[in-house]
Amino acid sequence: MTGSSAMVSQVHVLVDLENVQPPAALLDELAPGFADAWIFHGPHQQKLSQTFKTMIGDRATLVPITRTGNNALDFHLSFYLGYVAAKHPDARLVVVANDKGYEPMIEHAVSLGFEVRREGYDATKKAALKKAVATKKAAVKKAAAPTKKSVAKKAATPKKKPAAASIVAPSKKSVPSKDGSASPKLRRIANAFGKMGAERPQKKASFLRHLEAMLGSGASAATLGQAVAYLTKGGIVQIDDDKVTYPPSKK
Repeated sequence: MTGSSAMVSQVHVLVDLENVQPPAALLDELAPGFADAWIFHGPHQQKLSQTFKTMIGDRATLVPITRTGNNALDFHLSFYLGYVAAKHPDARLVVVANDKGYEPMIEHAVSLGFEVRREGYDATKKAALKKAVATKKAAVKKAAAPTKKSVAKKAATPKKKPAAASIVAPSKKSVPSKDGSASPKLRRIANAFGKMGAERPQKKASFLRHLEAMLGSGASAATLGQAVAYLTKGGIVQIDDDKVTYPPSKK
């Protein structure tokens, strides 16, 4: 097939937004390097679907279901998967859903020689994520605001100031680059929050969950704290207790 070598690298992702609601920023991790994303949604996901269009632009195609009903969205997605597979036979197709009902269709497509897989977004991680966010939130507060005891200790032993500074000094795996500038990942995250507009989280816990998802599953508490510091110091976000606001950009 002419040009098939170029098509091999194409990745098309189809998201069942009724079944799972992954953050738009996480789509690159679920389907790395995707060329197009088909976002299937019902009437209750109308607002959420727009965040994908806002964040990934022309790569996103929103597909509202024509009529609600049991498995209506599943059939829409299955139809489009067949369409994309026929149009791009050498592409890799990723169905983002926890619904195992897609497995027979995927297995059949694989038996016909197509490269298709299902990628779940584990909803059970939400409770664990809240706990992890709470733990990291406490760590961020501890790193950003020294306790009275630590302040008193610094005043009593000024010679140990370098050790105190090491709390916020970037490690080898920290977000800033060697020259002190923001890493490309941080700049992308800052831009992503800017593009979210009205969809930006207004509560601190929700903001931290979004930020953690953007940083990736392996992000440490220190990395999360450094990212928060970068966004607040850069005027991207402003955090007051549990409230998060987004100052207008200075041009």
